[in-house]
Amino acid sequence: MNKFSLGDLLITLLISLALFAISIYSYPTFFGFMVPALPGAIYHVTRFETPFEQAKLFAIVCAVVPFACYCIWKVLPNLTRSQKILSAMLIIVAMLTTILIRRFFLVRELSGLTSANQGLKIKTSISTTFENLNFEYWLTMGLLAGSVLSFLFFRNKNKKWMKS
Repeated sequence: MNKFSLGDLLITLLISLALFAISIYSYPTFFGFMVPALPGAIYHVTRFETPFEQAKLFAIVCAVVPFACYCIWKVLPNLTRSQKILSAMLIIVAMLTTILIRRFFLVRELSGLTSANQGLKIKTSISTTFENLNFEYWLTMGLLAGSVLSFLFFRNKNKKWMKS
């Protein structure tokens, strides 16, 4: 295992801070894209702090990505530059995949509820709170899954390369 250098750790910290700032700023756009716009579905906020709390959680999870990559790279020191890039991309793809899975489940659940109401003669709509969307938790699951997959994939690759 490589020893942890202060310079690498500071660079990782700076990248994490930049990702945190970018994530806080871009959260409304991300959230607007991820929340399904279905006819008859209404989203509401139950607490004033909710949008800020969700943006903060989203930004924290995004800021952890460089630290996850840094830890994987230090535990597996023989990775080439292309393998390091691939490991970071694997983590990001896993995060995006879990978010898209969550969006798929939301669309399926809400469209089922709204289609059940369309036969009624009274105009109704389905409402859910922003707290129930849980995108941040799904993003965290993607971060963890991507980190584990990346570690396992490159650990096995390194074992095969070392044997030959």
